[in-house]
Amino acid sequence: MRFKQDPIYKPQVLCPSCGKSSNIDYCSINSKYTWWCSNDNCGKQYSFIINKDWSVESEPTGTIVTSTIVTLELPLQKSSIFLKVKGKMFNGEHNDEYFYNEHTCPINILHSAEDIIIEGCDDRHGVFRYIKTEILNSDS
Repeated sequence: MRFKQDPIYKPQVLCPSCGKSSNIDYCSINSKYTWWCSNDNCGKQYSFIINKDWSVESEPTGTIVTSTIVTLELPLQKSSIFLKVKGKMFNGEHNDEYFYNEHTCPINILHSAEDIIIEGCDDRHGVFRYIKTEILNSDS
């Protein structure tokens, strides 16, 4: 599948199986990538390349991706764990204490995490402990 897009807008790739678009503004021109469709009813994997003229070519790989939910545990730690997240200030003012302590859901904070900081630890791999994987059906 090939389509031309205006480079002023964020580059998108269309799933060659169902047509759902995905943002690919992090990708480089002339590099080949493998991705999967985020449409749970499709779940097909495809490869794509962004050409110099900003056209995008994509093709199915034949792999079907099954969506899952993976449960991880953050075991009790001997020292505090800190997250750095991107925030915003409006006219030089913020209400971060209220926003982070009471207003926003923790899942929103994890979605925007920039870093995990553990005192005295340079390698955060393994901070979460794997518990289980469950298949996510399209009825959920």
